[in-house]
Amino acid sequence: MFITNALRDEIGELNKSKGWHDEGKRSIAQHCILLHSEVSEIVEDYRSNYAIDYVFYEHNDFAEPYVSLNKSEHGVLGKPCGIPSELADVVIRALDMAYEYEYDINLNIGNFESVGNPSFEETLADLHYSISQLFMEEDLEWLHNVIYICKHAAEHYNINLEQQIRDKIEYNRTRPIKHGGKRL
Repeated sequence: MFITNALRDEIGELNKSKGWHDEGKRSIAQHCILLHSEVSEIVEDYRSNYAIDYVFYEHNDFAEPYVSLNKSEHGVLGKPCGIPSELADVVIRALDMAYEYEYDINLNIGNFESVGNPSFEETLADLHYSISQLFMEEDLEWLHNVIYICKHAAEHYNINLEQQIRDKIEYNRTRPIKHGGKRL
């Protein structure tokens, strides 16, 4: 399993270096808002009729921004986009929360059993439900559900989730501190 405390720490340290932890530990509510926003980005890509396994890259460092299937153009990394990339963002957000709360993500991550093959819409609803339960119960065990649902969806739709997470981390290393000047 590639989702470990080492990956949690790598993501947490990167986010810290990019200024996202400067205000102190985020609340569970703030983390849940961010998790929901990532799932909502998946919903928007799905509503836009992107194939579930379709990955593309936005290149904005040129005179005219454009989209490509190439990860790198002229030596510049593009921003990974599409449902697989957004699925990776959900896991990255979950691991960043685990980092901030010093939560041991290694515990029980492999102990979930599949309960069939829900539709993609049901998968997205399950993600929103698990995030809401995390907020309502303030129980970090729900992070395991969030990660498991992402992992199961990736396996079901032949998405290399580990590669998507690595690509996002690689791209995020190139971004400025608090890119976009966002509050959270």
